[in-house]
Amino acid sequence: MSDASITNFWAVHRIGDEARRPLFLNETLPLSASVPYRLTTRGVLGNDDVPLHYASTLEIVLYENVVGSVVCDGRHQHISGNTVVVVPPLLVHGGWVTGEMGAIHCLQISLESMRHYINIDNFLAENGLQLCNAPMIIPDYNDMRALMNVLFENDDNVFKRNIAILSIIEIIARHIAPSHGGVERLSSTKEELRALISWTHEHHSSRITLDAAAAVVGFSKHYFCKWFKQQTGLNYIQYVKRVRIYSASKLLMMGKPVYAAGYESGFENMSYFIKCFKEIRGCTPRHFVDSLRR
Repeated sequence: MSDASITNFWAVHRIGDEARRPLFLNETLPLSASVPYRLTTRGVLGNDDVPLHYASTLEIVLYENVVGSVVCDGRHQHISGNTVVVVPPLLVHGGWVTGEMGAIHCLQISLESMRHYINIDNFLAENGLQLCNAPMIIPDYNDMRALMNVLFENDDNVFKRNIAILSIIEIIARHIAPSHGGVERLSSTKEELRALISWTHEHHSSRITLDAAAAVVGFSKHYFCKWFKQQTGLNYIQYVKRVRIYSASKLLMMGKPVYAAGYESGFENMSYFIKCFKEIRGCTPRHFVDSLRR
């Protein structure tokens, strides 16, 4: 599939490098002092599924005209209409939404790269605030949407884009409760979940067993199943299926044939692949590809 076939599906701005276009919402592209953030916007094609993952960036995700659920750091929230979701760095998160006229706008900010211009942590610390205490959902959709538009329109203006970034952080800061203790450390549970998420994404194209997954975090299979469900709201086999369908969707967008996308994503049986794809995406793989070309 050519880039032209997904032009209306993706619009991506990366300061200093607009030519490179990620194919999916949380695909990693390098950030640096000259490229401190990534801003993507895309339409929702039927059922839209972003499996649990984590990143080193701060993410602000705007869900527009959709209905579904989001999860972040073990917290689950039903959403509808227009919603702003804030994801601090390194927290496991994902989303499952639907909406034929919907869209998803995602701003990923590298706080480390932003220090070339401004230290966001210091701005928050001056008021006794920590980003890790930000609520998952905040009500400022219209203001956030307007500021993201500023970023789109001023990609070449370092002054305006940094003012917009600070304004976005200031909006988030309004909803953070002051912290009276030291900097929060990641618990062992969070570290174990991140390790499992990484391992699953690395091995999803191979055969995965519950015993092997449980061994990654050092749990018995029985305890592992209860622990994962408690942490994510999903059973682990369901999660692996979502990761594989997510992978297959990316491959289909890149022009892979249906059978190749299924096989390379870990499905050995094409009938089962199509069944799972329809269950999660709400359409067959072929219909998914056709919808990208419209």
